[in-house]
Amino acid sequence: MIKSSLLILLMSFSIFLFGQEEKQKVYDINQIQGIWQMYANYSNPNEDAYYKNFYFIKGRKCLNVDIRISPYDKLNVVVFDYGFSNTMLRDSINKMDHLNDAGKYLVLIEEKSNLKDCSVNIVSPFGFKENTYLNLFGDECIFIKKIPRKVIEILYNRGRKDHRDYNKEFLDLKVCVINIEKSLVYDSTQCQSKLYLIKDDLVTITEEKGRFIKFEYENDKGIITEGWIKKEDLDCIVSK
Repeated sequence: MIKSSLLILLMSFSIFLFGQEEKQKVYDINQIQGIWQMYANYSNPNEDAYYKNFYFIKGRKCLNVDIRISPYDKLNVVVFDYGFSNTMLRDSINKMDHLNDAGKYLVLIEEKSNLKDCSVNIVSPFGFKENTYLNLFGDECIFIKKIPRKVIEILYNRGRKDHRDYNKEFLDLKVCVINIEKSLVYDSTQCQSKLYLIKDDLVTITEEKGRFIKFEYENDKGIITEGWIKKEDLDCIVSK
């Protein structure tokens, strides 16, 4: 009887402490900046469902891309404004003038919408660990530093359709494609090499000098090539 009473007392004390900790837990925009990749999809648990959904968070914008769908014009690509509130009640959020930089609940609002159209994310207990783990609207995500080449390619192609350079806006990457059948690669702006790139190869621009740009190119095996090519050999996104 004494043991049972003691166990109940300890459980009650733990619940009290846990409740206090959760009540005081606050998140802010600086904590969730970066690239988050979904690693589980319980609604469709097969291999193709993994690692296909990404959140790119920069400043007060959040880009969500689900690359399981094709072609590019049907991809689920959504840009949100976001912020925090200290309430999860929609009516209370609707009365706010603006979202906060910090708070207990993450709120997403699709671009060009208002607080009446918001979605509120209740971060579950232990649902966030800085630069490691994030539970974002049911999508369990891990923090990643390197973007898969395929995702950069998808963002470029969708960006061409939308006239919006998603790679530049959210990843600080200037990405273009080769627009001629064969583009000669130079070791420097004065010295031509034996390498070349072909039409539709995707390159990342790292420097510009006169008529030339310095680039990085990653092939399907993950091998990266660097060099210089002529600007006129490139097709880049022109934003609206």
